[in-house]
Amino acid sequence: MFEKRVLGILKWRINYPTLAFWSNMITDKWDTYSSQFRTMYSFDMPDQFKRNVILPKFRARSDEEYFLFRNFYQIIDLISLDYQSLQYSEKFIVASVIYILLGLYLRCFTISTVVNEFTRNPHTCSNFYELNTIYNRFTTNYLQIELNVLHHHVIYTSFFFSMRFEYNRPILSPDAEGQRRTV
Repeated sequence: MFEKRVLGILKWRINYPTLAFWSNMITDKWDTYSSQFRTMYSFDMPDQFKRNVILPKFRARSDEEYFLFRNFYQIIDLISLDYQSLQYSEKFIVASVIYILLGLYLRCFTISTVVNEFTRNPHTCSNFYELNTIYNRFTTNYLQIELNVLHHHVIYTSFFFSMRFEYNRPILSPDAEGQRRTV
């Protein structure tokens, strides 16, 4: 009865959390975590590691992070087309894609490792201590999940990293009013 009243007040305008919702929310939380990593979350990391690691942001204005952003959304788009993705949690899928992209960005592993090892050997992910420490702090503090819960989702999402992607920036052309627009 009470639920019906709440839905009536909302005029039945409710949305189911989709991959797009989770993508926006989790990448935003990641950017916050990335900004605070050195001051709040790297307390037990080796000093050499702290000096050398710079965690990327998804909404930063650099070419490297633009590449990361495009890669992330291309993977998410592919996953959304796969009917088998309905067997998995959208939140965990997004977190798994970020985990793999972060490992690639920090050069903890290569695409070949992701495609060949992650899909075959379920224990491969446990070999990356620094990455797992960084990412587990993120998932624990911001998503309220432990990294080891993502294991099956990492295996599932790793299949999509074998695809070839377009990494060029969109082509800009003038429209009828002389303004630049993407084609």
